[in-house]
Amino acid sequence: MKLGITGLAGSGKTTVFEALTGDFSEAGNKMENRLGTIRVPDARIDRLSEIFNPRKTIYAQVEYFLPGKSGRAKDSGKEDASWTAVRDADALIHVIRNFNMFGLEEPNPATDFSTLDQDLILMDLAQAEKRIERMDAEA
Repeated sequence: MKLGITGLAGSGKTTVFEALTGDFSEAGNKMENRLGTIRVPDARIDRLSEIFNPRKTIYAQVEYFLPGKSGRAKDSGKEDASWTAVRDADALIHVIRNFNMFGLEEPNPATDFSTLDQDLILMDLAQAEKRIERMDAEA
């Protein structure tokens, strides 16, 4: 399963990613996309492996994808490859800020959630428009 982590700037996406994956990196690495994979242990699989003695035991894995800070080019309206990978994820994790930070305005989680949802809807709409244009060109 692949999960994409989304959120507005300063919401704590990196902190959530690091807490889930245990993959801590330097602060200067925020421009790059990050992918963390964790293995999900299951006692039932261990028991089945004991009974059947397979050559290899494979556990379920969860991949967490955190796009880099580059995001998408706002002035050109084109998606970055990192946002394409988020769109292709099986599910999204919305990270919403609900804590005070020095120099920032008071958090409003409902507004942040609405803004993030609108951004995702606009990305989906742009993708649908591109698909319609390709279908028209083929016809």
